Amino acid sequence: MQITPAIQPLYSVDDPVLLQADASSWTLLLQVGQDYLSYAIKNHDNTFINLKAYQLSADVASLQPAAETPTGLPATVASSLEFFLEHDGVLRLPFHEVYVGYDYPPHTLVPVDAYVSEAENAYFTPLHLLKEEDTIQRDAVEECGAYNLFAVQTQFLNLLRKEFRKFHLHHISTAFLKSIFKLYPDKRGEQLFICFHQHHAYLLARRHDQLLYFHRISFTSETDVLYHVLAVVKHFQMNLSAMRCVLGGEITRQSKLYELLYAYVPIIQWLSRPRPFGYVDAFTHYPGHFFFLNLSLALCE
Repeated sequence: MQITPAIQPLYSVDDPVLLQADASSWTLLLQVGQDYLSYAIKNHDNTFINLKAYQLSADVASLQPAAETPTGLPATVASSLEFFLEHDGVLRLPFHEVYVGYDYPPHTLVPVDAYVSEAENAYFTPLHLLKEEDTIQRDAVEECGAYNLFAVQTQFLNLLRKEFRKFHLHHISTAFLKSIFKLYPDKRGEQLFICFHQHHAYLLARRHDQLLYFHRISFTSETDVLYHVLAVVKHFQMNLSAMRCVLGGEITRQSKLYELLYAYVPIIQWLSRPRPFGYVDAFTHYPGHFFFLNLSLALCE
């Protein structure tokens, strides 16, 4: 049955014929943050057949989300998810598997040999103080011998248990880590990977086999990103003129952000859609590096 969302997405990719098929063999890959959500659907042939991306704004305040800030927008990741569940019926289809990418700041990477389960709270810096209602989750990232610890709002966990009969929860940064190590095994030289989503980005720097830096940054201007990149390069004594900077997510060659980065970083390349999956032709309407975080959740299977 074809289901039309009650709100308009920022980005939309779909195959109307395939979306009329039986969803019980499909996989839902869901990326959700405080005021946004995107999802991709993969069929039993490992082909992506659908993607939607939403961003809440004052335009939808009149739709009355479950929990609101004074601006009328959802106050938590849980209330954002609840809002989208109410307004896009596709999310309630009986999927075979559901993978959820939690996109919210409190997360930290800990080497496996340094991890002590009884001291999980101690790994979080004062910058991201844990709240009483948070639950700590752990992703294993075998590709770099580490655990990715992240704090999840208990309300969000309860909503997932209510809405999905079974699901796999990861931090979206885990999908990014896994995708870089799996899809870009050539570790020669110095590399800086940056994936943009809305007004935040994930940065990963490595030198040969060594992971130098991995962090989520928030920014309000293009110069915020440039200053952070230059700070990382300086701190780890990377060679700015020789390193490869690989970009993905919501950035284009025509953007001011790209132009500013290119003025300082001469070697810029682009991420590609995760392999070995197939994609319906409608995906070609967007650059191949778009939706990288959401699609990379498939590598967490």
